[in-house]
Amino acid sequence: MGSIIQQKQLSAVILAEHLAAIMVTVLIVGWVTMTYTVYQTTTTPLRAAASARYAARVALLRRSTPGELTVHVGSATWHVTITLQKVEVISDAGTTTYTLSRDDLD
Repeated sequence: MGSIIQQKQLSAVILAEHLAAIMVTVLIVGWVTMTYTVYQTTTTPLRAAASARYAARVALLRRSTPGELTVHVGSATWHVTITLQKVEVISDAGTTTYTLSRDDLD
């Protein structure tokens, strides 16, 4: 009789340990997912905007007259169009466009 009670208690302890391990795994996966989501929604757009601004400044240093220029910043390629009032920076894929005033870049 005592053996049956000990087996039930042991089974309950093992079940509790497994549930605790599953909960820790769920918390870790949730934390990693949340961190990745925050990175994709905040850091990635800011990095692209900074890269585009840098490409615009490089294009203005290379060519001060109106025209078009391709600038490589890291692994990104930007197509820069310089006019008298503004600088337009378009990503290589054509999915992102930034329009900057020439006064903002000086």
